[in-house]
Amino acid sequence: DCMRVDENGYGFWTQSMLQGYPTSAANPNGYETSGTAFFTYGFAWGINAGVLPKDEYLETAVRAWNYLENIALQPDGMVGYVQYIGSNAVEAMGPRNNQNFGTGAFLLAAAEMSRLVGKTQQGDNYPYLQKKMQTYLALRVNTPHYYKDGKIGHIDENDHSVEVFLAQDLNGNSTSMMPARLVVESFGGSVVWNEAARTVTATLGDRNVVFTVDSNVIKVNGVDTFAPANTVIVGGRTFVPLRALAESLGKKVYWNQGDHPSNGLIVVGHKANPFYAESDAGLVEMLRTMLGKPETYPERPAQPEKAFVLKVPTLSDANRIQAEKIEASEEPEGNHGPYNASDGRLDEESRYVGNSQGCNITFTYKEPVDVGQVALVFWKTAQRTTKFKLEYTADGTNWKQVYNGATTMGKTKEVFDINTKVKAFRIYGYGNSEGSNWFSLIEFEVYKPGVKAGDAVATTVTDSTSPKTDLVASATGTKVAVNASNVTFSQEPERDKNPGRNAVDGNAGTVWASQGSADAVINLGKKVTVSEVGVQFMLYGDDRTLPFSGAVSEDGKTYTTVFTGSSKALSGDMLYVPVGKSAQYVKVTFEGNTVSGWSSVAEIAVFSK
Repeated sequence: DCMRVDENGYGFWTQSMLQGYPTSAANPNGYETSGTAFFTYGFAWGINAGVLPKDEYLETAVRAWNYLENIALQPDGMVGYVQYIGSNAVEAMGPRNNQNFGTGAFLLAAAEMSRLVGKTQQGDNYPYLQKKMQTYLALRVNTPHYYKDGKIGHIDENDHSVEVFLAQDLNGNSTSMMPARLVVESFGGSVVWNEAARTVTATLGDRNVVFTVDSNVIKVNGVDTFAPANTVIVGGRTFVPLRALAESLGKKVYWNQGDHPSNGLIVVGHKANPFYAESDAGLVEMLRTMLGKPETYPERPAQPEKAFVLKVPTLSDANRIQAEKIEASEEPEGNHGPYNASDGRLDEESRYVGNSQGCNITFTYKEPVDVGQVALVFWKTAQRTTKFKLEYTADGTNWKQVYNGATTMGKTKEVFDINTKVKAFRIYGYGNSEGSNWFSLIEFEVYKPGVKAGDAVATTVTDSTSPKTDLVASATGTKVAVNASNVTFSQEPERDKNPGRNAVDGNAGTVWASQGSADAVINLGKKVTVSEVGVQFMLYGDDRTLPFSGAVSEDGKTYTTVFTGSSKALSGDMLYVPVGKSAQYVKVTFEGNTVSGWSSVAEIAVFSK
C-alpha cells in the first residue's frame, strides 16, 4: 500500500511513507532508491525462497525493479536518487544523489531479480541452496552421501558402501530404507540398539520410537503403529523405513524421483516441500547432482574479464587535454564524484569532494602528453583557503611535486607552469581555513603547450625519489635572526592558541601547532648561503615519527627541495639539516606525526655562512 507508481508505471517508495507522489513545491518527496531497492530485494528473495506467493507479489517486485533499472540507474553507472544519511524527508533527491549503501541495495535487488527470471547459473545459485537447506537433511537413493549444514558427508564415514536403497513394502510399492542413526542425530536426537531384543530406539525431544527387526510394528511413545515395510538387517546394519522414522519423530519428508525412483531425492525437515515449484527446479537438480557418485560441489563457470572504465565526458575546449581515467581515494559525497573535476563545468554543483587529510584525486592519460599550464578551481574561494599538494609523473612511477601550500583567498584559479610531458597528475587535499577536512575541487584544467590559463604562481618542483639527506649533529654556520613578521605560515590554529610565531621566537618552550600538511616560509631579506636548517619539535616522550621537508628559493617562486624524510623526536633537541645553497627564502613543511595528524614545532632556525 505504501508503493507509489509514476506515470510510466514504475513503482517506488518515497523517503517518507507519509508523503506521496507526484511531487510539488509543497511536497518534494518523490523518488528514493535505497528503500525501494531494499524492498525489491525482500520481495524477490521471498518469491525465490517460496516464502511469498509469486502471483501476489511478483507485480510489485517487477514495478519496483523497472524503477531501479530505468530511473535510478544513470547512464554512467551511478545509482541516483539515494537519500543521504540523516537527510530531512522533505528534501527532494536527484539523479546525482548517491550513497554507497544505496548502490549496495541496488546490487542485492539485481541479484535476486536475476535469479527470479532465470539468468543465473548453478554456481551462482549455490548460495541460495545453502540458505534454503539450513536445518534440512538431504539424501539420494543408491548413494552413500548426505548433505547437511552446507557439507556433504557419508551415511557411514567408516563404511562408504552403506547407501539409501529402495525396498518393496508390504503393499507392493517402493519405500526408502536407511540406518536410523544419521537421521536422528542430525536433528539432535539419540539412537540405542538392543541386541537381545533386536530393537532400535530413537529419541528426539518428547518422542520415543522403537523399531523391531523383521517387523513393521513401530511403538511411538508406547503406542503401536505400522510402517509400510519391515525393519531389516543388511550387511550387519539395521535399516528402517525412512519416511516412517522421520514422521514418527515429528519431521516431514520431501520426495522427488527425477527421471526414475532409483535417482530419488529425499529431504527431511520441518516442511513437506522446501522448494518453490517454478523457480527452484534448478536447485533440486543441483542437490541431486551433488549427492551423486562421486559427490560434487557446484562451481561457477569461468567468467570473461570485464574492464570497467569510467566514461569521462569529452571537453568542448580544444585547448584542454582530457584524462583517460580519473580516480579518487574517497567519495564521501556520492554526487560529487571524481569525474566532476574534469567535465568542463565551473558551477559549484559539479565538483569533486573529499573529507580527510590526504584525500586525493588522480588524472591519468593513456600516453604521456605535452602539458603547458594547469589550473585548479576550488569551491568557496571568496570565503576560505584550501590546502593542497599538486604532483605529476612522466613515467607512471616517479612523482615530482609542483606545489604544496594553500590557495589565495579570493583567487578564482590557481595556475601553474608545467611545460613537460605528463603521464598522470595527482592532487592531495589537506582541509581548509574554516577548520574542516573538506576538500572541494570544482575543476582541474590541463592545457596544451602555448595556451595560457592565467598567470602562473610560485612553483616547487621536487623529485620525490631523490635520496634523503642525513641529519648532522650541529650547525656549522651562524644563526640568522628571524622576525615573525617575515615568516608566512600556511596554517594558524583557532583562537591564536599555539600560533606560528612561536616557532621563531627563540623559546623552545612555546610551540606552533599545525594539523595535517602545513608549512612556514621564512624571508631572510637577502640572499645568503644557507648552511643548515634547524627544526626542533616539542618533547613528545615517545618514539613517534615526524615527517618534514625543507626547500629553498632565491626568488620566492621556484623552490628546490633540500630535504625530505622523517625523524624521531625522542629528546626534543634541535635537528640540523645540511643545505649548502644560496637562498633568500626557506620553506619547511610538516606532515603531522605517526600517532596523530598534529605537528608541535618548538623552533625553526636558519644558519648561514
